[in-house]
Amino acid sequence: MKKLALPSRQKRTPSGSRLDRWTSAPLQLSNADGQTILDLSSEAAAHYRQWYIRLGRADPLPRCLGLASALTDEGVPRVGLELGTVLASDLENKFCVLELDWWQPSLAALTKCEPVPGLAQVLLNEASLDEALRPTSLENLWFLPAGEITGQIHSRLAHSQALQTALDSLSHRFDYLILELPALLAVSDAGVLAAQAECICLVVRQGVTPLPLVRHALDEIAHLSVKGVVLNGDQVSTPDWLLRMLSGNWMP
Repeated sequence: MKKLALPSRQKRTPSGSRLDRWTSAPLQLSNADGQTILDLSSEAAAHYRQWYIRLGRADPLPRCLGLASALTDEGVPRVGLELGTVLASDLENKFCVLELDWWQPSLAALTKCEPVPGLAQVLLNEASLDEALRPTSLENLWFLPAGEITGQIHSRLAHSQALQTALDSLSHRFDYLILELPALLAVSDAGVLAAQAECICLVVRQGVTPLPLVRHALDEIAHLSVKGVVLNGDQVSTPDWLLRMLSGNWMP
């Protein structure tokens, strides 16, 4: 994988770079059929940029970033797609947003595409990666929905060598992977899947997710490299311990 060169604080819009569009342009993303799947305001895009620059300032931006949540419906699929869109719009590296949630898959609906073939079909040898990967209007951004499965084989897929093989293949195709993980407190195998990422950020729908559950979710992944918490929603009063986790990083 190529090393991601983040702009410095002093020079945020280098000449000839995609970053020249930073300050004003909203972002729009379409699927392969030309359907608009994302409209991101310039203000929201700026928050994502501030976040990923801070994330990559102390250490190189993680090449495999996991987005997790305490509960379902915290907005992980949308946050992953929005983050991928901003990164792919700003930079020339290749990005893939990969959904690992077979329990509550929603990336296909969000992107207005058929759920199959998806990652599950790749792992079950029913489709190839080429067939399952979905291009977008950005030539360096692709996504891979979880797919559909029948029967109780979720845990088997989460622990399978086929998953590791697929992740290895994707890591050679793309410079950076964004893993959309299942809810930590709802899925027993969420921690196993989270361990596939180089580091984790917890997505929290602020003002909705009870703070004790946020703390519980953070405890579940305390053994992993946790970079912080992504606040998804309106800002409200936040306790000091959560502010320390945020380290000044938040997303709308």
